[in-house]
Amino acid sequence: MNTNDSCISCGMPMRSADEHAAKDPTKPYCLHCAKPSGELKSYDEVPAWKK
Repeated sequence: MNTNDSCISCGMPMRSADEHAAKDPTKPYCLHCAKPSGELKSYDEVPAWKK
């Protein structure tokens, strides 16, 4: 895994598989911007502190 991975939605650095959507390092979204399946959440579903 690249230690410089960042969420393509919010820019959060993702330093481990646990921080990637669905704990899958091939997913480009972080655990906060994605649903458990790894699919990107809608803007309304994202926690307010991430907006």
